[in-house]
Amino acid sequence: MWMKTFKDLLLKSFPNLTESEINDFLPKKEILNSLKIVTHDEVVVQVYTVQKRPVIFDVRGRIFPTIFFLWKFPDIVYAFTTHRQVMNFIASGADLMLPGVVTPPIQPGISKYGNVSENDTVCVNLSSNKAAIAVGVASQSSSSMALANSRGKCVIIHHFYGDNLCTLEGMPVLPIPNLGPPPNGYNLRILMKIFLNLIAQEDVTLVEKRMKVKKMYQKIYSLKT
Repeated sequence: MWMKTFKDLLLKSFPNLTESEINDFLPKKEILNSLKIVTHDEVVVQVYTVQKRPVIFDVRGRIFPTIFFLWKFPDIVYAFTTHRQVMNFIASGADLMLPGVVTPPIQPGISKYGNVSENDTVCVNLSSNKAAIAVGVASQSSSSMALANSRGKCVIIHHFYGDNLCTLEGMPVLPIPNLGPPPNGYNLRILMKIFLNLIAQEDVTLVEKRMKVKKMYQKIYSLKT
């Protein structure tokens, strides 16, 4: 595939990207390669690599970004956030379930599961780092997730950190870059702010405060570990 055609494909697949960003990412002399792989389910996947690192992959005519591409452009698809412990399950081949999703503090009129439609391309990151650790599709819409009462599936995973795409052409697995905490997920600063606001509330009984503080402490401790 010619480089210009590939750049046009990126712009079409990810409208949030600008032409200048693509040009900076793919200089004229950059070498683009294409290869086919076959999954365990015998699905043929077309993979496009730059410097032997996969950038995007094509599954039945649909383009997905790799985690490496998302490390460079972390905001081109919606990200669901999870805890580091859940990463081990994803690396074992599991999908992301709703109980494992870290949601931001409740705000009036804003869905805690974003604004995605069923089958939208999404990624998964960690509560401590917005660098993507998996890519897939939303198993249901945000509104359906909100009605599911934290039950069921959130993301059907197609690609995750450490899988065969990450070691394509014999390349070593790169360490996950630290891009800072996700802006729409829980982090320690947000949790501490909620904690202090809770302590200051006068219309909550002491028993209720103790219970909520206990839950908040457990949340903060889980993020530290």
